[in-house]
Amino acid sequence: MKPITTADSRGKARTIDAVTFCTLAGPPVIFFLAANYLETLLGDFPSDPDYPYLFNGVNIAQLAPPAQFDHPGTAIQIVIALVSILVHGVRAAFQNQSFVDDVLLHPELYLRSVSVTLMVATALALFALGWRVHRASGSLPIALVAQGSIFLTAPAWMLGVTSVGPEALLVPLAIALAALVAPIALSQERPTHNAGLALSAGVVLGACAATKTTAFPLALTVLLLHGRKYQLLACGVAIAAAVVITLPIRHKYGFLIGYNLDILTHTGRWGSGEAGLPTFTQYWASLRALYDIAPEMFISVALCAVLAAFSSWQILRHRQSGLLRLFLVSGGGMLAQLAVVAKHPGPHYLIPAVGFLCLANCGISFALLRSGGWRRMAGAIVVLALVAHGLLHGGHYAIRYITNSAAQRRDNRALETAYANAGCRVVYAYESQSVPYKTWWGDQFGGGARTAFQPLSRCHHLS
Repeated sequence: MKPITTADSRGKARTIDAVTFCTLAGPPVIFFLAANYLETLLGDFPSDPDYPYLFNGVNIAQLAPPAQFDHPGTAIQIVIALVSILVHGVRAAFQNQSFVDDVLLHPELYLRSVSVTLMVATALALFALGWRVHRASGSLPIALVAQGSIFLTAPAWMLGVTSVGPEALLVPLAIALAALVAPIALSQERPTHNAGLALSAGVVLGACAATKTTAFPLALTVLLLHGRKYQLLACGVAIAAAVVITLPIRHKYGFLIGYNLDILTHTGRWGSGEAGLPTFTQYWASLRALYDIAPEMFISVALCAVLAAFSSWQILRHRQSGLLRLFLVSGGGMLAQLAVVAKHPGPHYLIPAVGFLCLANCGISFALLRSGGWRRMAGAIVVLALVAHGLLHGGHYAIRYITNSAAQRRDNRALETAYANAGCRVVYAYESQSVPYKTWWGDQFGGGARTAFQPLSRCHHLS
């Protein structure tokens, strides 16, 4: 028999790495293609939230403070500013048009450019998640489960993937955070690069906080870091990063803090209503509504609770820590997100929990699939059932939502065109899909200094 040489083993390793690379690249590519298809199906971008963020991004590009700051949304505005400057720089080589005029005349082009950039960022974050989970677990199926979790939840596809707003940036940020902490969550050994990991996690957490305050439950991921010193380092870096990113609205910090405190302490939406909490009946109804939208999160929380109890039993009996911290942090993070969102229910507010969902499903599959015999078989059945349920429910819910939205937009556009061609006076409203009206409407949230309401005939000229 011919002995295996070092060259042969290296060649085999390269082949395995190539197969692994291509396999792990599959879900990100599928995500990118699916996201583009859904965006094409919708046809255009809605007035809310896309156009206000576009024009506040233009403010930042012109070194002016944004006029919208309650979410705060500064991070996505900065991304829009950077992408818009780059796009205009490319277009300036072929035309003589000022930056603001070009955005006013072609807002859909600029929004599309930002959207594709965010899709690419999410695809890269998904690949990083799969690669790091595979390196930590040594299992390709577990890595694919972690990546595939993005396809299981409807909120991410309903309002995160196909829009240009805070949620569209939170999707890649939450997945990137999960990719950073997944190896130490799965490993029982203290990493040698804890300081670098703490710094990286802190920067991403700060970007999440500067994107939308609903992302604060993601701060629980610092508990996965080994050592109190590094946990505090990550928190300090997160605060510093959030402050740096939100410097354009530094004069509004007081309002931002008060506004979010009102939301937490008042019964109405956006801080309105009486001080206090919703009644148990109202809260329970909101939770049931959230379950209808995202049952996969409730199921993952329940499985995390069961496996956390089993890990605790292992600690008491065998002195093995297992994956207790991973189950407590990921399950507790999703539970905190659900509890906060249930006060003011809305599917897009659940999007930060996508990071926890990836971590939880990764840990669940790792715990169930690494056993032998009948336990491995039972674990495979549970994991496959979880994935199938998520795909069937999440995919069906998201496709139905996007299909209905696309039909409504087509009807609105056709109705506006028909009435305009008939010589009728068109009265615009919030749901109008006229690009000139959306441009005017979005600019009102950016200061209102660039556009004025114009008759339909002039509006068609602008578009």
